[in-house]
Amino acid sequence: MPPKKQDAVILKGQDAEDVVLNYMLSMNRPFGYTDVFNNLHGSVQKASVSKILVSLAEKGALTQKLYGKVAIFVANQGNMPTLPQAECDALEKAGKDAEELKKAISTEFKVACAELTRIKTKQTDEELAQQTAETEAKAAQLRAHLEPLRSGAPLLTKAQLAELDTEWTCWHAEWLRRRKIFREHVLFSYFCQITFEQSFRFWDMVTGNCSPQDARTLEEDLGIELDSPEHIALGKSPLGNPLRRATLDRGK
Repeated sequence: MPPKKQDAVILKGQDAEDVVLNYMLSMNRPFGYTDVFNNLHGSVQKASVSKILVSLAEKGALTQKLYGKVAIFVANQGNMPTLPQAECDALEKAGKDAEELKKAISTEFKVACAELTRIKTKQTDEELAQQTAETEAKAAQLRAHLEPLRSGAPLLTKAQLAELDTEWTCWHAEWLRRRKIFREHVLFSYFCQITFEQSFRFWDMVTGNCSPQDARTLEEDLGIELDSPEHIALGKSPLGNPLRRATLDRGK
């Protein structure tokens, strides 16, 4: 058989008062009657707890506060030991020093974050190596273009340049004219069988609401070959822009 549970010792008189007072001083928190009784685990009778608390409050060991019909007790703070002024000043100074240290660390942290952000925005070694390789390849290509001139190859005369310029202007105008005919007339006349005067920008109207992929698919289905990337780049270059071309001509 398990051992018989022993009954808790019930304190009375001065012993009970000392237990209650020591508990209240050690906890230094507000409690009511029931809280103290429960926290002492029944070592003092509940009725005695209430009487002891009131008695200790009357003696000045505790402070009693009434909240409606509920009485709350706490250790009298006036009887609690206080720190000497020197220790208080030392603690206050330590608090200020800690605050200053916190500000300094916060400033250093912000500077470090800014430096980290700056470093992350820079190119990596791999990116720099790739860019260097591309630049070197372009420089080699340009040097290859200059090599015939360095070896004494004859240059074009002004008459030859003028002839090439005239031929370029002629074929460039023809290229623009044929592209305009395609966009404005041929496709619409082919599909709708209308007169030349009734046609308009049919191709732009058809592909205007299409995605780039759908437009390319339609071009392939119809066997249409539009300007290549080289043509587009040429059209945007000084050779394809009359105003910029005139500027180049004046600079010769």
